[in-house]
Amino acid sequence: MIYDVIIIGSGPAGTSTAFPLIASGKKVLMLDWGNDTALSGPTVPHYISRLNDKKQWEWMLGKTYFSLKNGGAVSPKFRVPTLSHVFKDFSEQLNTQTENFFVAGSMALGGLSTAWGAGVAAWDSRSLIYHFGHHYREMYTSYATVARRMGISGRCSDDMKYYFGLDSWSSDPIDIDPLASYINNNYRVKNAGSNRFKLGRSRIAVLNEQRGERQKCDKSGNCLWGCGKKAIYSAKYDLDELLRSPNFTLIKDRRVTNVESQPEGSKIHAVGRDGASYSYSTSAVFLAAGTLSSTKILVRSLKIKNKEIEVQSCPAAAFLLFIPRFFGRKVESSEFGLGQLSFNVKTKKKDSAFGSLLGTQGLPLFEFSRYVPMGQANALKLLSRLMNACVIGNVFLPGYFSKSKIIVDEKGNMKIEGKYDERYQTAGKEVKGLLRRNFLKLGAILFPFSFKFTQPGACIHYASTFPMKEKPVLGQCKLSGEVSGLENVYLVDGSSLPNLTEKSHTLTIMANADRIAREYLKIV
Repeated sequence: MIYDVIIIGSGPAGTSTAFPLIASGKKVLMLDWGNDTALSGPTVPHYISRLNDKKQWEWMLGKTYFSLKNGGAVSPKFRVPTLSHVFKDFSEQLNTQTENFFVAGSMALGGLSTAWGAGVAAWDSRSLIYHFGHHYREMYTSYATVARRMGISGRCSDDMKYYFGLDSWSSDPIDIDPLASYINNNYRVKNAGSNRFKLGRSRIAVLNEQRGERQKCDKSGNCLWGCGKKAIYSAKYDLDELLRSPNFTLIKDRRVTNVESQPEGSKIHAVGRDGASYSYSTSAVFLAAGTLSSTKILVRSLKIKNKEIEVQSCPAAAFLLFIPRFFGRKVESSEFGLGQLSFNVKTKKKDSAFGSLLGTQGLPLFEFSRYVPMGQANALKLLSRLMNACVIGNVFLPGYFSKSKIIVDEKGNMKIEGKYDERYQTAGKEVKGLLRRNFLKLGAILFPFSFKFTQPGACIHYASTFPMKEKPVLGQCKLSGEVSGLENVYLVDGSSLPNLTEKSHTLTIMANADRIAREYLKIV
């Protein structure tokens, strides 16, 4: 079959590109490595599973003790056996050296959206106008389109309403747990908001109402291990819908190596899981393989050598809050495992930080014991008494603090060197102080020694290696998404974003992919 366009990658950017193209009648081929899994998480609420499931070790530790073997991983999600397929093969296929930079990506169907925290946010109008110029109106249209398809909950008239900018396309929030409710109520009663600290309900891509085969969230607490209700958005559910169209074809077991521009379109070169070489010709290519993978494809395609490429990531920290009011609390039901409350903090120099608070129930104690400055046995004993009165927090700083770079040598090989601007430590220290003081007013104590920043890249938010510009040069993209130097090749994932804000960025990537596809349809 002859395809009008080919999309590389099955993650959120790839599926968001596909929908408008399919709707217009284009014949679309999607290429992906396509890892999948036969493993499944618990089918009953987390609390019940922990009490009664005699085989819970199989999905918590793995039959091959996957969780223990990956004990040094930067995030709990890298230790979950039911998510092992999401990250499998990526490092081997990327085959790139790193120095002080954490690398992660996905070769799985649906990409990283099968193992994400479901946080969503829209850029504010000022940022959209500055970076997208006259295209900013199209971004609003695409935000609305994508948000409605994903299913977002959290709509609420609180202090975070305008920060998220999503309530016009969202449903009511999911009920929160007692600890989060206590903090939120104290914030409202004490009118604790200020220009430098705001708090409200999280906006998340989780259903609060049934939609087709996807059921509403039932607070089973299995968010990390796999939501059997399909309440948490995943691009895999988009694929299910796309595959119902006769104009859409998915070919798995393909890893694209490079793309050639030709007079009448583009030619894609790929390697199969069987080791064989494959090629495909088409009128246009939409590259959605994920920032690091797409960057490697473009470095080869453009024959880039002896060059440094900037790559942005967000400085990220995690912390633990202890709420004395709930010390000794007995938990007898499952609790929601994703973001419940979110906050925005601003430093004196106007650096903006964003973070969320999550419950602790869905995580084993050893995930926290590493942050307690005492032996493992004593740490576990202490935490077993405290955890029912604790919530987890995370916080992100903007990507402009990133000074990481991809170094391409004379042979075209890539090496990633991670580094933050020296100002990030000052900003991070100020953010920590603001959070400690403001949460203390709300009845929560920042757990000593728990606030720690991770190494560059550990946020798994990579972007801006081939940023969109009004007047692009080699190594950049047009605002239409077309790669400078590669006619008819469009970059639709995070690598084309002009920058990374502190906000959750997946929705903006998806909206930009939708916008690029719609604008492509206007010129063909």
